[in-house]
Amino acid sequence: MRAKFRNTEYGVELEKTITELTHLFFETEKSRNLKTRFENPHLVKCWEKTGCTRRECPAYGAENLRCWQIAGTHCGDTIVGSRARLLQDCKDCEVFKASTREPASDLGELFNNMMFILESSDQSKYKECYIKFEGVVNEMSRLFFEAEEHKDFKTRFENPLLVKCWEYTHCTREGCPAYGSKNRRCWQIAGTHCGEKVVGKNARLLDDCKDCDVFKLSTQDSMAELGELFNNMMFTLEQRMEQIREAELDLEKRIEEATVQLKESQAQLIQKEKMAG
Repeated sequence: MRAKFRNTEYGVELEKTITELTHLFFETEKSRNLKTRFENPHLVKCWEKTGCTRRECPAYGAENLRCWQIAGTHCGDTIVGSRARLLQDCKDCEVFKASTREPASDLGELFNNMMFILESSDQSKYKECYIKFEGVVNEMSRLFFEAEEHKDFKTRFENPLLVKCWEYTHCTREGCPAYGSKNRRCWQIAGTHCGEKVVGKNARLLDDCKDCDVFKLSTQDSMAELGELFNNMMFTLEQRMEQIREAELDLEKRIEEATVQLKESQAQLIQKEKMAG
């Protein structure tokens, strides 16, 4: 029996997003059309948002408003790489923030990134590669269908390249929450002791870890990179599901307390009427 979000507006919106993503996974698997995208009404034109006049930039005037998927953009004072940066280097950009300001668009762009990686792969030349990617899409679809059905997003795409960060880096900080953790995705763990300081209250996902040797080793091929984008989406959904459950429990508690107070007030009123009579 499929669980439903009952009370919160946020939960209803997330339910709608999950349903849409499930449909997109199904359509992609069925049609093998890797151009499938999650429609994001919050996309902005980067050149307008930033007042950019660099018409030579490949993102300027482009039909694809996702400038983080375009290689060689002229962001800042330098031309940025020969490879599309996806979300990794753009998390602090006002264009990206404006385009993903809602939970639905944030999750949708994770899906779109996965499709972008698949579409960008030269599958026509490498039959073996195509078969692998096809298998990845099928497996992701299966995992997402099951997760959506039961509203349990703890499922992850298996990545054989994952390493134990504390072993790979010869770390001895046993107080770090990633040390000895069953979850080898240290980029999904809040408060890790990377570098010389404790890193934040929130999990960093892939944003701050792109240059880390542990992350690079764990995503050294396109399959693993794609899988971790999927896992990132599932992790985000899992966190938001927990927020919704907490909000619903809090709401139920408030309703219960209000009901008790109402009954007590009614009882007191009845008692006063009896005494007055």
